[in-house]
This record gives sequence, C-alpha cells and structure tokens, in this order.
Amino acid sequence: MIRKAGLAVVRNGKVLLLSKRGLDSLILPGGKLEPGESLVSCLERELDEELGVKLGRAEFLGSFSGIAAGSGEPIVIYLFLGDYTGVPSPRAEITGMSWVDSLEINVSPIHREKIMPFLKSRGLVD
Repeated sequence: MIRKAGLAVVRNGKVLLLSKRGLDSLILPGGKLEPGESLVSCLERELDEELGVKLGRAEFLGSFSGIAAGSGEPIVIYLFLGDYTGVPSPRAEITGMSWVDSLEINVSPIHREKIMPFLKSRGLVD
C-alpha cells in the first residue's frame, strides 16, 4: 500500500494540481511518506522538493483509499486543506501546475472518484 500526504490548495473555486514526469494525470502537491515521518513533515518536505515553497497552514480533512495513477497499486492519501508561502515553481519530477475545477477529467482515479467530489461537496471547488 502506498501512503501519501496531499495538500489541497484552493483559490477561487479551483484546486492546484501538478503534472509529474512519467504520469499522464494530474495529482495534488505532496508525496509518499518516508519511514517514521509525520504527515505534516512529509508535506513540508514534498512542497519544498516539488515547488520550492514552504507549507503555510494545513488542516487535516481525512483519508481516501483507491488505486494509484500509473502503478495501479492500492493507495491511501491523507488529505489536508491549506496553503503555502513563497512563489511556486515546478522542480524535480514536477513539470507543470494547473488550477482546476471538479470537472477536470485529466486527474488520477482517486482524485476523480473521491477527492474532487469530496472537495466539491464541501463547497471548496466549483
């Protein structure tokens, strides 16, 4: 089972999603937990590695299980709502950033089937 922490950054009814090298679908900022790492520490490390920004606020919203994009392995994403400080710029394996609404179809299965509907149900995304 893959365990990831993901940050939903929402602005004007859209959520920030990232394009990752070797992956055809968009994903949340965040990544895999390292052994002994807390969820917040994982988000801090991944935001720095992926976008060169610092984690601002982060409110835990829940965990979502599904199938990982690309590998097809079982995955659980620990979802946080929050923000960052600094000016994001794609780094490492990240090739782009997009602000999307709930109708975006080019997202990973767990995002399309569980996370985006959840964010929409909470009135966070259009």
